[in-house]
Amino acid sequence: GPGRPPLRLASNLREARRQFERDHIAAVLRDYGWQMRDAARALGMERTNLYRKARQLGIPLRRGTAATARGARW
Repeated sequence: GPGRPPLRLASNLREARRQFERDHIAAVLRDYGWQMRDAARALGMERTNLYRKARQLGIPLRRGTAATARGARW
């Protein structure tokens, strides 16, 4: 109703969390020059788990790959 803030970005908690994880992991990867080992350490996770998570979230693992097709901000 009136006075209620519009729902932004995601329509449910699962999608909001996915969106946050995707943006956060992509930002860390960018900050670490797409070096998976260093990014994984910064994120506090194993490199193999970072690869799997990136795949699940649709994050391109090399700078520029698939990013423009998705309209992504990384």
